[in-house]
Order: sequence, then C-alpha cells, then structure tokens
Amino acid sequence: MRTGATLVTVMFWFLCVAVPSQAQSSRSFTRQSVEADLTETFEILQRHHPNFSQHNKAADLRALYEELLDALPGTLSREQAYLSIATLVGAVCDEHTQVIKRRTDHTIMPSGWPWFDLQLMVRDGQLYVEDSKRKSKTQVISINGISGAMLADKLVASMPNDGCYEDGLLLVNGFLKVSGHIVMAALGSAGPYELVTQRAGATDRKTQTVPSSSSLKAKRGYRAFRKAQLWDLVTELQAQDFEPQELGKKLERADLSYFLSEPRDLAYLKVDSFRPPEKARKGIEQAMRDVIRRNPAALVLDFTDNPGGYTETAQFLMAFLLPRAHRLHSRAYRINIAKDLPESFTFRDKAAKDARNKDIRYFRKIKPRNGIRSTRMGRRSFGKPDYKGRIYILLSPESHSNAINVAANLKRLRNAVIVGNVTAANTLSVCAAAQGSFHLKYTKFILAVPELCYSSPENKFADRGTLHPDVEVDIFRWPLVNMNTMIMRAALDHWDANN
Repeated sequence: MRTGATLVTVMFWFLCVAVPSQAQSSRSFTRQSVEADLTETFEILQRHHPNFSQHNKAADLRALYEELLDALPGTLSREQAYLSIATLVGAVCDEHTQVIKRRTDHTIMPSGWPWFDLQLMVRDGQLYVEDSKRKSKTQVISINGISGAMLADKLVASMPNDGCYEDGLLLVNGFLKVSGHIVMAALGSAGPYELVTQRAGATDRKTQTVPSSSSLKAKRGYRAFRKAQLWDLVTELQAQDFEPQELGKKLERADLSYFLSEPRDLAYLKVDSFRPPEKARKGIEQAMRDVIRRNPAALVLDFTDNPGGYTETAQFLMAFLLPRAHRLHSRAYRINIAKDLPESFTFRDKAAKDARNKDIRYFRKIKPRNGIRSTRMGRRSFGKPDYKGRIYILLSPESHSNAINVAANLKRLRNAVIVGNVTAANTLSVCAAAQGSFHLKYTKFILAVPELCYSSPENKFADRGTLHPDVEVDIFRWPLVNMNTMIMRAALDHWDANN
C-alpha cells in the first residue's frame, strides 16, 4: 500500500517542509477544526464507500488516519489542511474519490504552475519536467527549495487512481483538475518558482526562475497542446497511408475519428470519450457498421486520452465486437442504503438524485453479506452485427475508467492486443462516479465519494488485477506531444511484424 516507507516520507515532508507562503493563502485553521474534518472524512469513507478497504486493509487506513491526526500542527494553512485530507482520500485508490477546495475546481484549470510549458510527471519515485519548447525531460531536484522526490511522493500518495500506483509513469497533466491542486498545495506558492533541474548523466544543475501562469493561460496551453498532439497523430496516420472517413456530424457528436488503410487492410477508430448514449449511439453505429461492411483484417481502437464516460455507451461499442450478449462488469454492490443523507451532502443534479433513489429501492431487497449488498449484472445484447477480425487497443497513462474496462473485457473475450502504457489500471473492481458531494464543516472542502462499485474478478491479468499492455511503449523516451503517435506506430509495427 501507499503507507510504510512512503508514509514516513510524506509525514516528514508534511511536518517539516510544507509551510506554504502567505502568497498562496492567508487563511488558516486550528488543529481542532482540521482534526474534525479529517475525522468526518474518515467516517464518510467508512460509511459510504463500498471499496474503502478494497485496495488497502482497513487497519492500514485507520493507521494512516491516526498518523495524519498526530502530524497536525497547532495551526494549519489552507494548503496544509488540504494535503492532509487529500492523503487520506488518495489511500482509497479510487479515481472517483476526490477532495477539492471548491466547486469550481472541476470546471477551471488551476493557476500557478505553467502546466503546459513545463509538464510534470513522476517516474520511479522521482519528479521530472518536460520543457514543451525544447521537448526535453530533466529530473527535478527542487522547486522553491522543496525536494522533487518529496513532491513525487506527495503526488503518488494523494492522486486518485483506480488501484494503487506502484510504478510506471504518472502524468500530472493527465488528471490536472485534481492533481494540479495537489501540486499547488504542496508548493504553497502562487509563483514565481525557483526550479532546479539536472539532466541524466550530468553533474551540474540548472537553476531557473519560472513565472506563474493564470488559469486562462493554462486553458489556452491545454488547447494548443491537444491541437499539436492531434496534428502529429493525423500527420503520421496519413504518412502510413490511412485516409480519413467523412461520415458526417454523427461521428463528431460521438467523439470519434475514423480512418482506413487499404494497403495494410486496417481500420482505425479513435474514441476520445464515451459520451452520453443519446449523443454517441448513432455515431458509433455508423462507424462500426462501416467497419463490418468493409471487413478489414484488423481494427485499431485508440483509447489514448480517453477518460472513460458512460457505461451504456461503452457496452454499445462492445456490442459490435462480441458475438453474444455481454456485460462490462460481473457484479454491482454498495454498503449504504440509507435514503436520507447528511445536510452537508449536495446532489450533482436531479438525475443523480433520482438514480440514487432507484438504486436504494433495488438494493434494499438484497440480503447483505459482511455488510455488502451485491447483485449480479445481467448480460445484454443490442442485436448488432459483430466485427470478427483482429483487435488492437491503444492505451496511455491518460486512459481511465471505462476505457480500461472495455480494453480488459476485449482482451479476455477477443484476445485483443493492448499497446501503450498505463497508470494503476485496475481491472478487478472500480466505482461509478459520485452522485454528489459532502461539504466538510470547517475547511469547506468538497468530498466526492462513490456509493456504487463494480467487480469483474474474471479480468484478473496480474496478481493485483492490473492491466499491462502486451506491447509496452516507453513513452518517457518521447516528447509528450508525440506520445499518442508513438503508441499508434508501435501497434502498426507489431501488425507488420506478425502479418
């Protein structure tokens, strides 16, 4: 788990290093108020989260909670309070379990660090930065005097992932609307920043002053980066004799891009997300019926950058790839069936409230075992024709949730070849998005806790249920703007070598 040696490091950092400057936040809290909110967080997680002890033992989580309490100083800045609670929340190892400072954190890019000029990432316990202009990576020795290794430990301890991060590449920008606030709280400064870096094999260190960035500039940087990344990918596809297929607005509404290569006899379908069924179904059906009509030797499904989305949409895509009725998960389960929630809870919207009430009525009929009410998920057939050729699935550290779940099922049921690189891609047990959030009394932080989770024990591909690519791509070797292109090229190389 994330405790042990890592926790000792984090506790030392929390007590001795993390003293945010007044430039970041002038608000402070007493130990008693943060202790109360930390306790409330722990109790909410225990009471509501079906996967509270799925990835780490309940006793270890309690030990972490108690050590966090012991580490609290007499007075805490807003950043210190946030990091304390985020460390506890991160130990649950579920990407939908999150704590944010305010409701707008999920809708705006965090300000402060220039996220897309100097992209941060963790690898092998060290923090690295990629200069987007020079397209080069260097190890971060420190930022504002805080050790890069300490910052890496804090990110690993607090980042919400499906399954606990153990190794591999952790991209800060891959989950920026959560990870960005963790970084900013850890740095404790709105900028500017003194960045000390060192190149691999070098003995000298470089020190530079990094100016702060606004939320608007971060948003523009995101758009520019994605545009450059897409341009690089499309340019490579066309160089590899893939032609775009113009099938109208339905594909765009479904977040799809569709290419064909006659020389290789391959189809390529990029699925950027699983949008709501009412937006996605027509586009998916149009693209997949065209694939089935043309019957290429292989279909490349590109899930790089796909954060997940609607389960029904993911199942609908799978209907064109499997010859029989199917399901994305084996069982659904929950522990809390109380209709009434604390006054501090706010639903995401009316649809979320109605969905929860419907779930409660259903699960109340199920007899609990060890406090868990579980039901088998039914298989579903959409009555669609199925593609019978080979399947390649492309994944990156920015592939999450149902992108990983679909890949796992197609690997098991269709022997799909997984190509790319993933971060903490657990396939055994995942949770649905939280239907609302709890507002902590003193810090006013917002805590999102899922109440419905799913299990798929048949998708056990490794000891800890982590999906590992069949063709692993070391994307650390390449500029991040070329990441998706390199993964796609690796799939083509694998196809060419085996056909």
